[in-house]
Amino acid sequence: MNNPNGGVVATPHYLATKIGVDILQAGGNAFDAAVALSLAIGVAQPYHSGIGGGCSCTFVAADGTQGHIQGRGPAPQLLERSLFLDDGGMPDYERVKAGGLSIVIPALVAGMLRLHEQFGRLPWEPLCLASVPLARDGFAADFLLAKISQTENSVDKLSRFAQNTPLAAPITEGQHFVQPNLAKTLQTLATNPHSFYSGALAKTVVDHVQQIGGVLSEHDMATYVPPQIPLLDAHYRGWRILAPSAPLIGAVQTLLALQILEHFDVGRYVHGSAQHLHLVAEAIKSTYIVRAELTSEEKIQTLATPQTAADLAARIKMDDTLPFPVLHAAGDEGAGSTVEAVPNDAESCTSHFCIADAEGNIVSQTQTVRNHFGSGVVEPTSGILLNDTVGDFSMRPGEVTTQGIRYNGRYNLVAPCAEPASSQSPVVARHGESGDLIAAGAAGGPMIVSATVQALVNMIDFSMSARESNHAPRVHCHGPTLVLEPTLARSAVAGELEALGHTLETRESIAVMQMIRRAGNVWGGAADPRSPGSAALVNGESVRVYGFGGG
Repeated sequence: MNNPNGGVVATPHYLATKIGVDILQAGGNAFDAAVALSLAIGVAQPYHSGIGGGCSCTFVAADGTQGHIQGRGPAPQLLERSLFLDDGGMPDYERVKAGGLSIVIPALVAGMLRLHEQFGRLPWEPLCLASVPLARDGFAADFLLAKISQTENSVDKLSRFAQNTPLAAPITEGQHFVQPNLAKTLQTLATNPHSFYSGALAKTVVDHVQQIGGVLSEHDMATYVPPQIPLLDAHYRGWRILAPSAPLIGAVQTLLALQILEHFDVGRYVHGSAQHLHLVAEAIKSTYIVRAELTSEEKIQTLATPQTAADLAARIKMDDTLPFPVLHAAGDEGAGSTVEAVPNDAESCTSHFCIADAEGNIVSQTQTVRNHFGSGVVEPTSGILLNDTVGDFSMRPGEVTTQGIRYNGRYNLVAPCAEPASSQSPVVARHGESGDLIAAGAAGGPMIVSATVQALVNMIDFSMSARESNHAPRVHCHGPTLVLEPTLARSAVAGELEALGHTLETRESIAVMQMIRRAGNVWGGAADPRSPGSAALVNGESVRVYGFGGG
């Protein structure tokens, strides 16, 4: 799917893609469309994101301005670790997976306000109103909304915390799904967006959270400002890869993995061969071991350095797998036991979209309510579903998080006003000579890193289009096992990987990826066929929409 001198939109839901296209055709730029998209995705995919959650927005403006708006959302000021420990001092993970205590400050609206205030062209109001019909009039529930609403975990928490709302009961595919109270809230935000953080709307949300045992306060909401942080960069095969830093450790891992692979001629191997997949898996595995050893945010700033990458690359062998202890310095306490495997039923949460306009403005954004349907808490009068981002914290030193990651020392411990570590990796890449561009990112917890690295390798080392890359089967290595998608697991490559020492598992899908690419003056884009997404090219009044995987 290509488009000369036009805009491109790739989102995880076809209804959101249409809204992004509408904004571009109405004269909006990529930043305007990003605001509208972020709200629309929350309406169409409440199981993944929404205004009760947060966002991570990487942007590059046409004038060269670049940065990242970090709207993940910090813990409330009264959130103490002791609130999550039982009488024996052990973490009670039910408290971080659902209910009032699992909620951090909802940051998405503040993040989008900051983006719009700096770069928006159209007024704020029509950007909010664009999603009102979607919520008010409803839409036919797609296969993913139905599937996720029917899982045991979703049914359990929504039946407890979303009573008397459209999410109280499981949804069936094709069911007409409406969210009338959320539509009214979006109308309110259109004319008074700051009411979300100070005013009647904020008080309504806070009162409800406190009634069910949470500690979110009106002061938390009124004083929240999403930080804007500079981007880190790394070089890979002549490309400059731009990515945010802490707390988005996943983005730093992406930079590190690519710098490790820089030491190997990946493109000499057949794509999808055991040699290619082994190299990629070992590089990704290495970044997770280093992540597990982090002790402070200061360490993160120096994680993706050429020297660290060179040291890790030197340990990778083409005829064997690295046992975890080899990746630790000699004598490290607990070496080899710092990473857990991703459970095969781990939730592939979050939403990611990419957008660019004809002027060259680019947004790569990941947003989430964390686990499926977040905390399960829906404030009934506003229709706002709230996050459970507290679950990304460690509850005790060395304790495995709900994402299957263990940190040594006291890094990432739950604490007042802290933001938990994240695997999100919204990146933008530019070729040093041609000026070609790539924007990419994914949903899927720890699998985000694996998917993002493979997307960039596919397009840079193997000259794939965005569509070809998104349709290629993926691997993931987050612990002692190498996870394969079914196409690979059924192939002869699986046996070759086992012969190299990999212990294999199969997973139905690894992450959900959106990406766009400009080669010369021609944009292309693709949504992941693993979701109900679509990509669209916009050139004046001409629009080409490609559903379920783009083109």
